[in-house]
Amino acid sequence: MPPCYASPGSLWNRFESLYWANRPPLDEGKLTGIAFWQMFLREAEINLEPGAVEELNNWDARLWTTQNPAMLAWQQQLKKHGLLTAILSNISDNVLASVEREFDWIHRFDVLVWSYQAHMVKPTPLSTAIRW
Repeated sequence: MPPCYASPGSLWNRFESLYWANRPPLDEGKLTGIAFWQMFLREAEINLEPGAVEELNNWDARLWTTQNPAMLAWQQQLKKHGLLTAILSNISDNVLASVEREFDWIHRFDVLVWSYQAHMVKPTPLSTAIRW
């Protein structure tokens, strides 16, 4: 990492601090993706053109929307052997919208638990109390 990004007062450190400060409320469903980015920009004292919040929201969702082919293959093998499969994920409304839009395999799982809908994030003890 270049030294300009590593210094304590760097733009990167400020970004990272602001980004993670409100991520738990986003994943708990206390904020929408749009509200998260509006708060981020306000706290960062950044003014952007109209439409920028929606663009940030979409880019953020895409950042968290990746596939793991080995895991998907394993899930298919488990299903072939009669086992139920589930996803328990810290995920926000914008990320779920991206997942549902991009990945047809999502509905192959028997149980889907999204933190923002359950209003809790793992490893919150309640998240481990969900009974399948």
